[in-house]
Amino acid sequence: MILKLVSVFLICVALKACYNVYYYFLAKKYFDKYNQYLRNAAKNINDWSVQENKHRIIEIFKRAGLKDNNLPVIEPGGYGYLNTFSVSFFDNIPMIDKKTPSLVIQFFKESIGVFKSRIFDSVNPIYWLETAVFLPRKIFSYLGVGADSLFVKILQVFWWLASATSIIIGIVFNTEFRIWLSAHFRNF
Repeated sequence: MILKLVSVFLICVALKACYNVYYYFLAKKYFDKYNQYLRNAAKNINDWSVQENKHRIIEIFKRAGLKDNNLPVIEPGGYGYLNTFSVSFFDNIPMIDKKTPSLVIQFFKESIGVFKSRIFDSVNPIYWLETAVFLPRKIFSYLGVGADSLFVKILQVFWWLASATSIIIGIVFNTEFRIWLSAHFRNF
């Protein structure tokens, strides 16, 4: 039984590590392509690699947990007027202006760092212990429910009580444990 649980746990660790290694190298690959795209643009060479792969780049950013931003734009409208509006950052990744390339590079570096951190988390015992202790909070956070909501906090307390109770019952009513206790504490 314990061997099966350990096997399942090790499979989960390996899957988490493989998933994040894949996205880490994918982020590095598209970061290199983006840098090549910027070099080609500086030389006035047509390069469509970023436009062709924009959906993959956006997917990498989203998988890293990075959110889309609205970029403010001010353009002359003629007759002394200015047009002001905001555009989606993700939709304008291929745009080469004063702000966008530095933001894209920042997002690439941040996503690479996120995936690298997640790779190390997959073999970090503290991460897995924290996941087990705060499992309801992690599940509801994944589902989009705020971790600070009262419902999640109440469910978290019930999780702690149920876990503590099951551990105590498992130790006290385990026949091997009772035999070990009686063998070691007969004199008391």
